[in-house]
Amino acid sequence: MKVVVGITISVLFAVVLPSFLSLDGPGRDAVNTLFTVVGVIFSVGMSLIISVSTSGVKNKEARAIFRSQLKSIRSKFIWVFVILSLCYVLMPLDNNSRILELGDILDIQLKASYSIFMTVSLLLSIVYYIVNFYSIQSSVYEMEDRIDSGN
Repeated sequence: MKVVVGITISVLFAVVLPSFLSLDGPGRDAVNTLFTVVGVIFSVGMSLIISVSTSGVKNKEARAIFRSQLKSIRSKFIWVFVILSLCYVLMPLDNNSRILELGDILDIQLKASYSIFMTVSLLLSIVYYIVNFYSIQSSVYEMEDRIDSGN
């Protein structure tokens, strides 16, 4: 659901900014840099998920819940990165095709910018990954508390 909301926000920015403010968005270098940052954050997040051990949890129900949370976060991490990677690979290489003319609606010439779409998507994914880092940390603390309490 969060991915759909992020894509919707990115599409809105990609259409509104070039149509009403005549902004075509950042260049390919900015998108490349943001994609590199997202790749690093994704790698760090995956290593955090992989390094968490549930071996100290004796309560099978608690262990199953914790593993389920980690699997869910891992799957979402991977899906977000796969979607971003596909969008990045499909990004036009030349500056002339960065703006797509969508046509006129109610005497407003609608345009879309792929670079704005990618920039907003990448920035939202950075926020998404950071929020999930906190989620992982909270889950680990919860697991440690359960271990300490003997559950």
